Amino acid sequence: VNGVPTSLAEIGYNNGGVDDGWQHCDAYEHLFHNASAPNGWPVLNATEFPDLPSLIAWAHNNSLGVNWYFNNCKCSEHEAYPANEANDVAWMRMMDLDGVKLDGCGSSMNTSNWNKYINETSNKAILTEDGGNDVPPSTRN
Repeated sequence: VNGVPTSLAEIGYNNGGVDDGWQHCDAYEHLFHNASAPNGWPVLNATEFPDLPSLIAWAHNNSLGVNWYFNNCKCSEHEAYPANEANDVAWMRMMDLDGVKLDGCGSSMNTSNWNKYINETSNKAILTEDGGNDVPPSTRN
């Protein structure tokens, strides 16, 4: 900035987002969950993320937030797989993630449900945003 070497963190960028590709697609014949909703939990691609808790701990120890991407396009879960926001939010809490971005490629498009589970599980804020869909999330079924 103004000729002075400056980190992104120094000018306010303090969160990183993990986009599509974190999930193990077709892991248990339920795309990226290990069972049908409401019992399914996200399955991480262990090749790409062999130790996610350590990555998150490193980020937090360096004053960085880690945001996550759900309702993904790479291995999207549509009508055949019901929305599973409760376990997805519980998994995010268990991993100590700081934020979520929702894309429009799967069945979890109801941001009201996401906010309900987020608010019920912790006081820690998680940013919920829609991934650029034409239909407002609050009007989706």
